Amino acid sequence: MMEHSSVTTVKATDGAAGTTPARRAPLTALAGVALGAIICAGTARAQSGDDITLDTIQVQGERASGPVNGYVGRRSDTATKTDTPLIETPQSVTVVTRQQMADQGAQSVGQALRYTASVLAETRLSAGRYDSAFIRGFGGSGGGAGFINNLDGLRYQRGVSFLVPAYEPWGLERIEVLRGPSSVVFGQVKPGGIVNMVSKRPKDEAHGEVQLQFGSYQRAQMAFDIGGPIDPEKTWLYRVVGLGRAADTQVDFTREERIFVAPSVTYRPNGATSFTLMASFQRDPETGFYGFPGEPSYEGYSRNQANLGYAFEHRFNDVFSFRQNVRVSDLESRMHTVAVAGIGADQRTLTRRVTASNESARTAGIDNQLQADFRTGPLTHTLLFGIDGYWMDGKAFTGAGGTVQTLDFTNPIYGRRPFVVPAIPGTSQTTTQYGVYLQDQIKLDRLSLLVGGRFDSAEARTRALTTGVLTKQDDTARTGRVALMYNFDNGFAPYASYSTSFEPVAGTTFAGTPFKPTEGEQYEVGFKYELPGANAFIQAAAYELTQTNVSTSDLANV
Repeated sequence: MMEHSSVTTVKATDGAAGTTPARRAPLTALAGVALGAIICAGTARAQSGDDITLDTIQVQGERASGPVNGYVGRRSDTATKTDTPLIETPQSVTVVTRQQMADQGAQSVGQALRYTASVLAETRLSAGRYDSAFIRGFGGSGGGAGFINNLDGLRYQRGVSFLVPAYEPWGLERIEVLRGPSSVVFGQVKPGGIVNMVSKRPKDEAHGEVQLQFGSYQRAQMAFDIGGPIDPEKTWLYRVVGLGRAADTQVDFTREERIFVAPSVTYRPNGATSFTLMASFQRDPETGFYGFPGEPSYEGYSRNQANLGYAFEHRFNDVFSFRQNVRVSDLESRMHTVAVAGIGADQRTLTRRVTASNESARTAGIDNQLQADFRTGPLTHTLLFGIDGYWMDGKAFTGAGGTVQTLDFTNPIYGRRPFVVPAIPGTSQTTTQYGVYLQDQIKLDRLSLLVGGRFDSAEARTRALTTGVLTKQDDTARTGRVALMYNFDNGFAPYASYSTSFEPVAGTTFAGTPFKPTEGEQYEVGFKYELPGANAFIQAAAYELTQTNVSTSDLANV
């Protein structure tokens, strides 16, 4: 069983830097071309007296959640939920771009995070089973890694037990890491930070790409990415992303297989309104080796995940704008494995047990944001008011034990009998969370202040289907954030911040008392530096991060 203990504290520093390949021209060069065209047109008209008609040239920079030219992302909405330059964001944020993922050859989100400071993302040998990470030293309960569970600014929810979704990186435009407690805008999060995956969305220019890949261990993969405008006015845009993969692995008797498709459509009737419908389906019949000895005829983990959602945005006027993000998901998984239960005195003979699980879950999430951009005297405000909610209804039939023959790992002999699968009792669980948050980004010339607060209410109802016993858990939390930053003319921007977080912990103590939510508190100082005339971005931070109400083993009641 488990009981409370506290406190865990980490004092450390992290840093990150990025550069882009020299072959990729900076935006300033494109702007110069457009300006040159305008000057040339005016000169020609003045000299000849004739009208000259030129094609319209649109100069567009990077936007939050959009494509990035090269390795250096400069804008994000993960930290603030507003489209804010990273150089003006007083919290440590890293953007892993589509180009970086491609150049790394990343086959999972965890692999894409290999070069991200303060992140340990490949905590298991399997690239297909789960994506999980330690951020600033903190992960999940019991010392394990935390699952990467944010997609397009909404929590990508899991099932009751082993049902955890993992998103195909080919379908992502960027992966963003927000370090430190971030409950003000995301609600239930781990104190180390979050990873937010951003989906590919329709573009207003035609594009197409097809890939065929072959590699070691009979690996074969095909992927495509096509899209563009549907009509000449570019009111309707579309994109379809897909992938199929099959491969053996470096571990005998294991395979990885995946089918992924993600269509999306954008409707833009005018410059003030945008609606993007996004869907995805991913089937993983086999997810490779996951660190257990296994039995070749029994080992396996399969998963299906289907998502449907949209991102809506409308600007009413120069002050007010509204955004709404919605996603519903249907998830299921089947897992059966043989794991080590102990080792004999000879240090060779393993005792083993069977674990089996069949799970399903339906989840939904919504985030409503009302933004106001205005001035009060010399102060410029970006005020954000939000209400979000999450729901999960899941069932799990999970059991461990059974009868399995011992195994000499120096001379393994598989398939021996008896082999008895344990009974798998059922559990149903429903969870809900509602949050209200308010944030203001205040600027006075080059000095900026970020303040925010949030209130959350979370409920969980867990019922044992064999006994009918119902466990109720209700939590509320108030979290906040305050940060100060100054942007110098030379591109140097120091900042200081304070932030808090909370995350409910499922289960009870031996006495039946529900666990208190885990809480995080962080003090951080750092700087960001945008090198003048160079496509590079440097950031570094020092922080003190404390986690309390941590569940640990109750040795008196094992």
